[in-house]
Amino acid sequence: MKAIIICDDEEVIGKVDAALASLSYDTIIYRWLLKALDNIEEIRPDIVVVSASDYPRHWKTLTQFIKSGIGGKIPDVVLYVPSSFSVAEKKKARKLGVKGIFASCDESGISLFRSIVTSPIGGLSPSPEEIETDVPDSDSESDEISKTEAFSIEGLTSGKAGTAVFTHPKTGVFVTGKIRSLSDGNAEFTVDIPALTAGISCGDRIEELSLRTAGVPTYCTASVISEENEIIIRPDKA
Repeated sequence: MKAIIICDDEEVIGKVDAALASLSYDTIIYRWLLKALDNIEEIRPDIVVVSASDYPRHWKTLTQFIKSGIGGKIPDVVLYVPSSFSVAEKKKARKLGVKGIFASCDESGISLFRSIVTSPIGGLSPSPEEIETDVPDSDSESDEISKTEAFSIEGLTSGKAGTAVFTHPKTGVFVTGKIRSLSDGNAEFTVDIPALTAGISCGDRIEELSLRTAGVPTYCTASVISEENEIIIRPDKA
């Protein structure tokens, strides 16, 4: 059996990897979701463990992609979540077909993770809070990212590009590429597959942008300033 871990926390990776190995899984680890996306169709894993702590803005789109049956196989998805993971987010995870969530790597957390992996029952059960209260779906992502995680355009070294991914504001597909800062505070996004940007217009809002530069992932929202030749975006300030 094969498993993919998409996470950037060494402690989480180590303990989850060990737990999966004890359950006879061969694991492949990705610290950046773009590399996982490039290879998931070829690997065809039985289970994918995604850190919603490392990818608070993209775990939903990533889960949709994984559960779409790429390569003719639909793997289980398990989320590693922050302690602040809300009831509304748990509801979203359940609707997306997430098998289970765990929020720690201590003995009880890993025990829960193992029970999720070995359970024959698919799907995340409604939480007591969700059953007791009518938790509305929220379109706002403002509660999913703290200011300490916010993107800083100044963090890009002038002339050097970071690897980035955003969710198309109209189609919802992943658009990948490289990004570099410009002198006016905007950023130039060079797309890997230009066809995926069809329909993006000046003035569109990008609600889910993840960047990795110098080995560090950061997140933000942005506005499209120009879509001619290279897409120019203006990241929002924290």
